[in-house]
Amino acid sequence: MPFQSKLYPGEQIDATPTPLKVRGYVQRDMRAMPYGSQPHVKEYSGPLIPRSEWDDRIEQLEKDKSRLSEIAMAGGIPSKHQGNTNFCWYHSVIGPIEALREANGLPYLNLSVASGAAPCQGFRNQGGWSTMAAEYNAEHGNCTVDLWPENAINRKYYTEEAKANALLHRLCEFDDLHSRDFDELGSYLLSGGAAGGGYNRIGHAVGLFDLVKVGNGYGIRWRQSYGDSQGIKGFSIWTEKLATPDDVVGIRVSRPSVK
Repeated sequence: MPFQSKLYPGEQIDATPTPLKVRGYVQRDMRAMPYGSQPHVKEYSGPLIPRSEWDDRIEQLEKDKSRLSEIAMAGGIPSKHQGNTNFCWYHSVIGPIEALREANGLPYLNLSVASGAAPCQGFRNQGGWSTMAAEYNAEHGNCTVDLWPENAINRKYYTEEAKANALLHRLCEFDDLHSRDFDELGSYLLSGGAAGGGYNRIGHAVGLFDLVKVGNGYGIRWRQSYGDSQGIKGFSIWTEKLATPDDVVGIRVSRPSVK
């Protein structure tokens, strides 16, 4: 029998999702901001893994229990919740960062999304895109929620202590992956990275965790930013056509010795 990914109990494969009641994603203007134009998010030129190798690699990750989604759930890392903010674009990056820290043996930190998204957008409850969030995080970092509540859009938290704390958490390297390129995204996820992806069709950005084999093709296990009550602890699966993002930033932990 051809290999199929092991799903979590109750997990569904979504090939025709209904529109989500979400807000906050803004389409990236590729003419104004082409690939590689940001100082800290470099255009990705890494090798592609042939699809002929994907099944074996996915199967091995599942045998080793080293899928990023599995690591996140085993470590008790919850799905973040954007509340009434328009910050899905920033959640799409911070959620995977928290999981990648766990995968690299770093202690769990509940990072405040608002500590990056709010100053990035001039303290306005305003949408953006995943690569924008990565660029801001790479330069400024994000502080923990004890210094800045998760969804608080308030300048009173923009203290010197919060800024210094945020700088301690710039642990990631970011890659500007190419729009609508599923082979590149799949290869990146199989190589130990995660991603934040924005989807023009639904106006939403989510964290992208695992490449999965479903039916005769592939899909992506992604995580929502509306808490653990959505899907399986926030996780759902889209098939390839629906899972291929319009704006996508690759994420890797680069300095695991730093706490």
